Amino acid sequence: MPAGMPGVPSPPPPMGGAYGSYPAPVPAWHHPQPMYEPRRRDGLAIAAVIMAALALLGVLGLGIATFVGSELAPSWVLTGDVQPVNGSTTASALQHELTRLLEDDGSFVDDVTCPDSSPVDQGAVTVCHGQVDGWDWTGIVYFEDGGGAFTLVQH
Repeated sequence: MPAGMPGVPSPPPPMGGAYGSYPAPVPAWHHPQPMYEPRRRDGLAIAAVIMAALALLGVLGLGIATFVGSELAPSWVLTGDVQPVNGSTTASALQHELTRLLEDDGSFVDDVTCPDSSPVDQGAVTVCHGQVDGWDWTGIVYFEDGGGAFTLVQH
């Protein structure tokens, strides 16, 4: 007997979904899930960050070494003062002042020899020789005025 006729029960209505109350079909085979998590490939980024940090530390280290080294190194130009007598200074007075300046600057002075008498006036120049820190040393003394102020340039 056909459905929809009196006395014949009709089939129940679908319960939802495309397949009604039946579960969705499962494919005959499926891909297995991996047993481990896939690796993240960020090793190159980590290496770049580490190398950048090392480069920054290197630059900072060089800056500190340069600053400390320049503070500890002897100066090549020093200024001093001697008391002139009759427009000149004696060798002992100039040698004493040069030795004091060099030792205050951190050098070890073995010997300094200057001319017996040096004129003290603006633009006057005197050359002294000696041994400083175990090396041959030459100092050029430029007098700035008649009062005895001078600039020492070391070679």
